[in-house]
Amino acid sequence: ALVDKGDGQTFAMIRDMGHEDPSLQHLSHVQLQHQIFERVRQAGACLMCMPITTSSEKLPTIPRSQVFDGRMFQYSPFKSSAGRNVLRVWKTRQSLWKAAEKNERELGLKYSMAIWTRDDAFWTDKIIDPTLLLKSEGAERTVWSKNCKQWQGINDKIVLLGRDAAKHVLSVYNSFWTPEPPLRSFNAEVYLKSFAQSRGLILKELTVDQLPTSDALMYGNNMICLLERYWCSHPSPWNKSMCENLFPSLSGLRKR
Repeated sequence: ALVDKGDGQTFAMIRDMGHEDPSLQHLSHVQLQHQIFERVRQAGACLMCMPITTSSEKLPTIPRSQVFDGRMFQYSPFKSSAGRNVLRVWKTRQSLWKAAEKNERELGLKYSMAIWTRDDAFWTDKIIDPTLLLKSEGAERTVWSKNCKQWQGINDKIVLLGRDAAKHVLSVYNSFWTPEPPLRSFNAEVYLKSFAQSRGLILKELTVDQLPTSDALMYGNNMICLLERYWCSHPSPWNKSMCENLFPSLSGLRKR
């Protein structure tokens, strides 16, 4: 799901220096959907759903109470656009999951695993073979994430989910509007971890070699740089520059 010309703000100011991929920049929505469909098909998969909107997802009024004010209080959705953008992402993922469940019913099949990722993820190699993960005990209720940059919770950049875990985690948006359990949390990463634990899910971590990806942006003459803030320690940054070294004046976080 994509928002064309959304009105949200980025949390890390450095992201403002990025620009769109020129090969996609001037495509109509239909042309973009067709191009992504073809890329997915060439990779041996099938694109089932790709909604594109021209405005940010609508949110109801954020409730006020000790419980709700204590959720993601680093950037509380009540007063922070960053917090509200987290909810928008969760809302979209939930709608996509509902579409996936509809596909299951219509096809008479069940997905074995789900993955959530970001549109600015830069992949350098293939992901770990999912069949290896699915052989582990309790795989259907397992959440796999990176073993770095957890911010005391779950690194939510790239997350792999067993089928039963996906049913819960991809519907996390609904949980925010329910006061129980309290799910007091400093940030989205802690919220997700507390939510997963409240559902009795199994949390496991993978290395950067098993999930070889990092947040990145395209800048200048279509060059790629990696965001050091979200970079996981590795012998070599894949011969890519760190964005913060290129644009040091924008290396901080946006004030709330």
